[in-house]
Amino acid sequence: MNLEFKKSLLEMVILLIVSNKKISGYQLTQNIYDILSLKEGISYPVIRKLTNEKLLQVYEEKDEKRYYFITEDGIIVLKKLINQYMFITNEIKQLMKGFEMNE
Repeated sequence: MNLEFKKSLLEMVILLIVSNKKISGYQLTQNIYDILSLKEGISYPVIRKLTNEKLLQVYEEKDEKRYYFITEDGIIVLKKLINQYMFITNEIKQLMKGFEMNE
């Protein structure tokens, strides 16, 4: 799997997680780990990239935690990423038809 596809997959997962609710950075990285088994060191640079690109917005509350939520631009990009993912997975499903997993 090429590196760009993996990065896009991680970006899509992050945007999907924050599309449902505001979430703290810690909760976000824990969700990413639960889904993709990726540690914070891999997740945070992508979270920063998405924030710099204005796809995520971050703010601090009185508890001094950083919370993230998706922006309008983030929703647009998320829809494109989902469409790309659905296209790729459908193509792979077509390739897999008729293939048997024998031990």
